[in-house]
Amino acid sequence: MSAGPQVTRVLDEARAAFAHSDWEGAREHFQRGLDAETSAEALDGLGQTLWWLGEEEAAIELRTKAFAEYQRRGDADAAANVAIYLAAEYRIAGNASVANGWLGRGARLLEGCGDCPARVWLHIERSKRAATPEQAEDEAQRAVELARRIGDAALEGAALSHAGRAQIARGEEQAGMALLDEAMAIATSVESDDPMAIGDACCTTLAACERLADPQRALDWGRAV
Repeated sequence: MSAGPQVTRVLDEARAAFAHSDWEGAREHFQRGLDAETSAEALDGLGQTLWWLGEEEAAIELRTKAFAEYQRRGDADAAANVAIYLAAEYRIAGNASVANGWLGRGARLLEGCGDCPARVWLHIERSKRAATPEQAEDEAQRAVELARRIGDAALEGAALSHAGRAQIARGEEQAGMALLDEAMAIATSVESDDPMAIGDACCTTLAACERLADPQRALDWGRAV
């Protein structure tokens, strides 16, 4: 059942605030939408907003509920996107078993989907987990190609930053820095409703530059981004 006009308007206001990094405004509007009607969009939007506000546990709880709602209504693309986010969060937290489970879930959901943002995130997450720089670059380049096909500049920037990081780790510093420069040009110029992609590009570029400044650390590929 579709949301009523009032709820739709509140969620539109929430998304606009989110796109402008107005986290408190987005929190207020998403919460109002959720109070009026439990929906995957309100749960997911509020969860993403709380993540940016530093409330990671609450974000994971809400987005896990959003995953269930997306899956219940058969929205495989949206469900996969959340699953890959959860895989990343549990990886960062050091819970490899749960992280791998969510990544597998996301990948399985995407088996029946075509080109979409969630598939780009899947390749980016695989790049972050890769055992070698060569494997990381391969996954990142797949993400770049897919992001370009679907016309998502912010995701292209995120993917390019991982390709650049991998090239630097392989000793191809000039080529890697060129990709990082391109990633940052995208991140600082495009308008996107996905601040996560822009933030990922910035964080990855910063991490790669820090490693480049420290030759010993640059060789430590096993340290996750």
